[in-house]
Amino acid sequence: MKIVAVHTLINCGSYANSRHWRETRGQIHDAVRTCQWPPGSGSFTIYPQSGKKRGQGNGASPIRDGFVEHLKARGWMMEGPAKNAHGQGLGSFAAAVGVPKDRSSSSRKRRTSPR
Repeated sequence: MKIVAVHTLINCGSYANSRHWRETRGQIHDAVRTCQWPPGSGSFTIYPQSGKKRGQGNGASPIRDGFVEHLKARGWMMEGPAKNAHGQGLGSFAAAVGVPKDRSSSSRKRRTSPR
């Protein structure tokens, strides 16, 4: 599948400029590019069909399956609840990437004691 345009909806805080976000975004773009329909065709073609039965035609599965498998191969967590860096629940996702253990790229400032 081809990415024609990317529109950023929210771009605030230090994470938007972090290495982790650049890597995550790159993995998402790579996963989109791997989506093929029909499988093995090397392209993504939508075929108009009416009255299709389950498992036939163009559904969400051809897009989702290839996308999720690509991310799974790169260590993403599959199918389940996700939390942000603060431990707040974000709901269930098909795929979620973990927060890096070394969060030195965050904008948090260290408190220093007066000498």
